[in-house]
Amino acid sequence: MTGFFNVLSVEAFTELLRAFPPLAAEAVDLHHADGRVLAADVIAPEDLPLTDRAGMDGYAVRAADLFGATETNPAYLECDGRVDIEHPAAFAVAPGRCAAIVTGGVMPEGTDAVVMVEHTHELGAGTIEMRRAVAPGENVMLRGEDAMAGTPALTAGTRL
Repeated sequence: MTGFFNVLSVEAFTELLRAFPPLAAEAVDLHHADGRVLAADVIAPEDLPLTDRAGMDGYAVRAADLFGATETNPAYLECDGRVDIEHPAAFAVAPGRCAAIVTGGVMPEGTDAVVMVEHTHELGAGTIEMRRAVAPGENVMLRGEDAMAGTPALTAGTRL
């Protein structure tokens, strides 16, 4: 009985699979695309996200204002207001100041990092104790970080 059971190497089997033609592309509604594979790249029409956004709940700050801040040597900043998820800040943040911000909130002008709320303490009268230094860009989703306008947001072959 020859030919009843032929063992193929992984490479040989892969070559056999490559010989099959791909299925024709078809358009489906997004809510029916689960489990399907993209036939073509999806190009971002704009930067994603559109602007710098907070990656954590906390305070939007200038990272330079917190240089050297620790639990035992905190920095103290004055809070200029609160930024919510629905509206960008109508104010800029000056050196030595901060703004309360929620995850996804648009970073106010003059800020470049977010201190997580867990590393802060409200002292009253608008003064916030900052118990940790941050680097520029820390806890921030930067403009275009997910995709830049005109570049693929998802590439062909991606399973949805």
